[in-house]
Amino acid sequence: MLVQSIFSRFLLHFRNNILLVTDQRIKIMSEIIKSMRIVKMYCWEMAFDKKVRHVRRREITQYMCTLTFDSIQMLFVYTYTDVTFLMMYGAMWWFNIRFDTRFFAIASCLLVHLRLAVVHFFSAAVKDFVHYIAAQRRIQAFLLFDESERDNRLLSRSHSELANKETNNESSMSKTIQTQSPTVFCNLERAQWEK
Repeated sequence: MLVQSIFSRFLLHFRNNILLVTDQRIKIMSEIIKSMRIVKMYCWEMAFDKKVRHVRRREITQYMCTLTFDSIQMLFVYTYTDVTFLMMYGAMWWFNIRFDTRFFAIASCLLVHLRLAVVHFFSAAVKDFVHYIAAQRRIQAFLLFDESERDNRLLSRSHSELANKETNNESSMSKTIQTQSPTVFCNLERAQWEK
């Protein structure tokens, strides 16, 4: 149980990291889709692809760390009785205690009987509790935002920049008269994601 409580701290840390990276990936994908609707040029394709692959790689790394700890925890679940008997036998040998088969028979029945309750159910409870804490923190942080911050947070950055540019362009267009026809310029070296 001590090992499971230690692993729960690691699982909580990695679960929070997974959720943060997933949120970042979703926000970037939303910005990319909105940008593609506006720009519709293929020169940005590689920059978008590179950015999405980088964020997805970070997300997969966090999943790998979480699954590593889940694998170690499952290893303890299936070797619980064997490791416990090995520790009991080692302690009896170390302290020169007489080996008693009746004690081992009773201990074996007790450990196998408690395995389901202690190991499986407690492990599942710890994992579900970790997921609950991570979700609670995210919901609490979201609910503590002001209404205006929440609305601005849900809008993508490209959408707000586009709205600002449109208002600036409308004011500048009313002041100047267009004498040139609009042109489209695509420089593949400059087409990159914002750093």
